[in-house]
Amino acid sequence: FAVSDAFRIPRVEDAARSIAPSDYYDQLALSRATDTIGAARRGIAVAALTGHAKAADPVTAWLEAGGERVGRIRERLQALTEGGDITVSRLSVASGLISDLTVL
Repeated sequence: FAVSDAFRIPRVEDAARSIAPSDYYDQLALSRATDTIGAARRGIAVAALTGHAKAADPVTAWLEAGGERVGRIRERLQALTEGGDITVSRLSVASGLISDLTVL
């Protein structure tokens, strides 16, 4: 849950469920984005537990180790989730940002 909370993933997922895709390709983009977010969340959790297993809070340790890069992505995700309704394009950007963190 710590990874989800750190990146506001529940807010993104709730908004994604409310999107009514206008066509087949929007549906594909929506599906791919939600799949990517789920995979990234799992990847970040694994990285935190693997890289910071001895820390009292592995996710916090992972976030701190990511430094400015993680901070910038968290800020962008916050802007995406709080800057109005989430659209397919916003969700696609959010999924890409979260996915980028799996290659730290």
